Amino acid sequence: MITEIRIYKLKENTAEMFHKVFTEQSLPMLNRWGVNVVDYGFSLIDDASFHLIRTYDNVVQRQQSQDDFYGSDE
Repeated sequence: MITEIRIYKLKENTAEMFHKVFTEQSLPMLNRWGVNVVDYGFSLIDDASFHLIRTYDNVVQRQQSQDDFYGSDE
């Protein structure tokens, strides 16, 4: 299994909008594409940092999933 942890450092005063876009648009899109999102949210110590954790079966499945997702019209 591959666990991918992404950390997003947000610009000042963008956290609320980022969270709204992520939960209302990005997360549903990830779910539609079958991406296994394990966790997401803001750092407990830095409200300008947001994490996204997702898993894949292996490196090949990760690459195929990301190629499909990022290559889509959506």
